[in-house]
Amino acid sequence: MKKLIPLAFSMAICCAAGKATAQRMLGMPDSAEMRKEWLKTIERTTQDMAISYNHKSMAAILVDRADAEAHLKRYSKAIDDYNKAIFFDPALRLVYDRRARVYEVMGNYRAAIGDREKALAELKGDKLNAAIAWNYIAGDEFAAGNYSKAVKADSTAIMLWPQFAMAYANKGLANLQLGKFQQAVDDFTESMKGFQGSILELAAIYKNRADAYRNLGKYTEAISDYNSTLQYAPDVKICYWGLAVCYGFTNQHLLAENNFAKSAALYKGDNQDLSKIYVEWAALEDIRHDYAKEIADDSLAVAYDNKNADAYNARAHAYALNGQMQKSIDSFSELTKFYQADKAAMVELYGAIAEQEYFLGQYDKAIETSNAAITLDPHALLFYLVKGRAYLKKASNDMAATSFNQILAADTSKHTSAYAFALFFTGKQDQALGILKAGIEQSPNDVASAYHYYYLARMCALMNKPDDANAWLRKSFDSGYSRKYALCDPDFDNLHSTQGFKDMIAEK
Repeated sequence: MKKLIPLAFSMAICCAAGKATAQRMLGMPDSAEMRKEWLKTIERTTQDMAISYNHKSMAAILVDRADAEAHLKRYSKAIDDYNKAIFFDPALRLVYDRRARVYEVMGNYRAAIGDREKALAELKGDKLNAAIAWNYIAGDEFAAGNYSKAVKADSTAIMLWPQFAMAYANKGLANLQLGKFQQAVDDFTESMKGFQGSILELAAIYKNRADAYRNLGKYTEAISDYNSTLQYAPDVKICYWGLAVCYGFTNQHLLAENNFAKSAALYKGDNQDLSKIYVEWAALEDIRHDYAKEIADDSLAVAYDNKNADAYNARAHAYALNGQMQKSIDSFSELTKFYQADKAAMVELYGAIAEQEYFLGQYDKAIETSNAAITLDPHALLFYLVKGRAYLKKASNDMAATSFNQILAADTSKHTSAYAFALFFTGKQDQALGILKAGIEQSPNDVASAYHYYYLARMCALMNKPDDANAWLRKSFDSGYSRKYALCDPDFDNLHSTQGFKDMIAEK
């Protein structure tokens, strides 16, 4: 069974420029004294408007009042006054910049970008301020989720001002969101040159680069950057979480355990993040094959957040890895409530449920589940295989043959495991073995190889070749496959009495 290890914490510390700046400008200390001053400004400017008949003067007064309204978080009134100021004096370009800040705080990033672009028109020849304007636009695009546009805007800022460290930092964040992790690393590395005297900014960049390295699978580099972050800013608790995951992937299990424990303590009270932490902590136990602890951690993840689909998914897999098939079925069934509108996900869930129903001898249920999946995706050949095998167990040989022949007719690739087993069950054993053995050579990684070894072991066991079956099964276990899962697989029933199988199952 495949245990997925989600990467749940790619959140960034560096803020996108536009959003952050607007909050700094408008989120000034809200002291009683300051509020009094802003209220006085509104009163004064309102009185001034009653005696002003000059359009430019009226515009300036409206801007002052709008600024005060914005500080008081009366954003709609501020926008209204800025609009009136532009009406009275269309040449008053500073209004666009100020109105953009209010739009940003309101979350209206498209309007903010429009104002930033209008302000840009006045900056021809002023490369530095034009670069800053593009950086603001990039921040707004980032905040709106338009990461490709954010990269493009920050790239324009960098072209105008090549030393613009903040533009590199924010471009790195956008590339991180786009999954362009090496480009993000390069961006963050370049941005560091401009923040050597700024401890908090440098800490944030190290943390973000660590995330990029982690997603690239460069765990040693990620560990170094997470530790660098903590040297500058020891309170960045998410780094302990990152360290825990990276230490787990580099088989430094004690360090991983310690950092998971520290993360759980630091996130106490934050149930959603605690749930994610325990899912990933459970993944460490998966690596160590401590399935009982894995189930306990995944169960805690569900308890902390009963809306965390990853937690249900992880627990369902953990039950299967521990040989607790009915509990695995129950957990996968619970998980279906999250994915009723997602056909692809439902088909995948039905796959796990149907196979485990087959393991438990629930052949009618396995057929029913397979039919439900085929209704969603008629091309999901795995389910014809499960149906066919279940029909064989029920001695419904004609129905079984129909299912296997449907695979042979539909699978034009002729190299999948489903195709190989369909050949096997229709009497073409040598050809079937050849397909599975070829799959090993084409496997992209150890996980894929483990599956091919396991399928070969199954086929050899069904052919009553126990020595070959045990040899392939040994390779599968060495690649990480669960012994307890294999012990429940009925295809291996005739191996249970062999010494080779007994020895492998007894090993830790």
